[in-house]
Amino acid sequence: MSASKRQQILDAALVLFVQQGLEGAATAKIAKAAGVATGTLFHHFANKQELISALYLQIKQQMADTLPPLNAEARTLEMASAIWQGAMNWALTHPDKIRFLLAYYQSPFLTAEARKTAKFETLGFVLELLQMGRREGVTADYPDDLMMEVCHTLFMTSAAYFIDHPQLREDSAHQQAAMAIFWNALAKPGHQI
Repeated sequence: MSASKRQQILDAALVLFVQQGLEGAATAKIAKAAGVATGTLFHHFANKQELISALYLQIKQQMADTLPPLNAEARTLEMASAIWQGAMNWALTHPDKIRFLLAYYQSPFLTAEARKTAKFETLGFVLELLQMGRREGVTADYPDDLMMEVCHTLFMTSAAYFIDHPQLREDSAHQQAAMAIFWNALAKPGHQI
């Protein structure tokens, strides 16, 4: 079976999960929308949970691939701003992908392993950024798991806000406020913006 059939399934699943939710996106509907047999879907994905996890990880990887690499010579706040802006631009260009991530992050259908992979492998550069900030003395020394969860939550909430309020996407005051809220949650006292 070709990788393109796998991608057709993932693309159809995204549309149906966002439009119809988990219950409305039966595997038979996904297969039909993808133009493949149900057996082909199950050849690529053992069950719906595996399909959701694969789609989740693919979307996270697509976003990560568009972001600037860490620059050890840059200040942490400068790198955080560049990554934030890159991620926000990607999110606003792909609202259905953000809606899917928001809908399924806490779902029991997304495996704990997929959540962990997304946070610490796919987006592992965020943890490196936090550690860079600790060495620079500007980010708080809180537990990594908690800091990564806060980063995820604040970014996703901000992206959803701008998706739901398209008239504010280009408003620099709102964009700067979102970045400030994000940074201030991570910064050591005295290093907020």
